[in-house]
Amino acid sequence: MTHQMDSTIDADGITTLWREYEPGAAASEAIHQTLREAIVHGFLPAGHRLGEVELADLLGVSRTPIREALHRLEMEGLAVRLQRRGLEVRRITLTEIQDAYEVYNRLVEMAVRLAASRISSADLNRLRVLNAQLAEALASKDSRRCVTIGDEFHRCLYRASGNDVLIRVLGQLRYHTRSLASATFQDDERADQIVSEHDLLITALAAGNEEMVAAVANLHNRNAMKTRVRLVRDRDAIRPDRR
Repeated sequence: MTHQMDSTIDADGITTLWREYEPGAAASEAIHQTLREAIVHGFLPAGHRLGEVELADLLGVSRTPIREALHRLEMEGLAVRLQRRGLEVRRITLTEIQDAYEVYNRLVEMAVRLAASRISSADLNRLRVLNAQLAEALASKDSRRCVTIGDEFHRCLYRASGNDVLIRVLGQLRYHTRSLASATFQDDERADQIVSEHDLLITALAAGNEEMVAAVANLHNRNAMKTRVRLVRDRDAIRPDRR
């Protein structure tokens, strides 16, 4: 028997992700990557119930790897188990967004200050190329390509710090901040700012100006946080924060 998926999800978006991940990974790993990206991109919205049967039908797989993937999502904090409802995509509070960015901003500032004196000409050129590609992706409204390029831009930036521990932790935190609401590239108001902020950051790095680099990075992250707060509010994807 085939089960209908909730119309609030983007089934086409999820199956597109699945086709990309399926050939190159073990079943549970490919399913985990697919569902994780589906949550980040908003294909599986906050509060949506993650039913094993429905997801197995959608992806054309058995329930066992679905169950394993959902367990990993729960461990990562992307899904939450509720009494009598099972697992659902976790709803986000405004305080959680602010707390995450409070940590992320401090670590990014540390990374870019280190990068100001350590970045190579090859890394600077790579950042310029990536930002040009990002501008093209934004112009074509290709939000998924924007996310991919944006992630690579920031990975290159973190690597320029030369601090392996910082690079690893920032990679994890960046993914966490992206999971707090759909990608900010999807917001027209924010999209217009991103490329220009990246340009300012590259200019400051090329000049080796540590204070300017830190100031631009802080501005960039504050604007990203404000956009995510607005996205969460607009989509009514929060519960009252009882902290």
